[in-house]
Amino acid sequence: MKNLLIIPFLAWLSGCASVASFTNTSIVDYLYPNSTKHLEKPVTPQLSMPLSVGIAFVPTTTDRRPPSSQGSLWSGIINTNPINESIKQAVMKAVTAKFQRYQIFELPQIIPSTYIPAKGGFDNLDKLQTMYGIDIIALVSFDQTQFINTDDLSRTYWTLAGAENISGDKNDTATLMETAVYGVKNRKMIFRAPGSSHVKGRLNPENLTQELTDDSFKGFNFASQMMLLNLDNRLKRFNDKLQARSK
Repeated sequence: MKNLLIIPFLAWLSGCASVASFTNTSIVDYLYPNSTKHLEKPVTPQLSMPLSVGIAFVPTTTDRRPPSSQGSLWSGIINTNPINESIKQAVMKAVTAKFQRYQIFELPQIIPSTYIPAKGGFDNLDKLQTMYGIDIIALVSFDQTQFINTDDLSRTYWTLAGAENISGDKNDTATLMETAVYGVKNRKMIFRAPGSSHVKGRLNPENLTQELTDDSFKGFNFASQMMLLNLDNRLKRFNDKLQARSK
């Protein structure tokens, strides 16, 4: 297993370094590459059942800039991103299983990451509709921040519902996840299902990289489970609404 972070040991010993690693797969960046701040209100379009569904994980962007912190010394990081393709595939399979519970959906199709370019936008969704014949698409994303610092740090992550403040201290791992379901033709969000977790870690210089890696997986798993619970609730409401319309 690759290390998540490599931190200069002298910088850690100095007691004044503020270090944060954050890995981002942003739906906002993917769909709205020219707008860093975009809000969406859920809209239920007119759709014919059964619906063809695509499931995709938006591309990962690792940001190596530190969050702003007054009086802190940036020592630099190397982030090797432990949330790999196989882990993302497992999440997409779990999302697929949620859709399969409802007869209004055809068998969901998991879309390979090679077909989801960074900042692909709605033009990319149009191409996916041509390739897969999908009516709606479930876009999965996550943001994870790990802090190793002497002072409180925070950063802002922009979701489809607005800004989320992420804060932590002393090896904290904060994870946000989101599945946003879009109508491909009308380019509108139908609903979103968020999930989050906050793992409190220990600041141990001897096993720091391994602890950070373990906390990364743990935080991702907790946030995924919360997201899947919310997705189940949103899907039930969506199913009930479409069933009522068809009567």
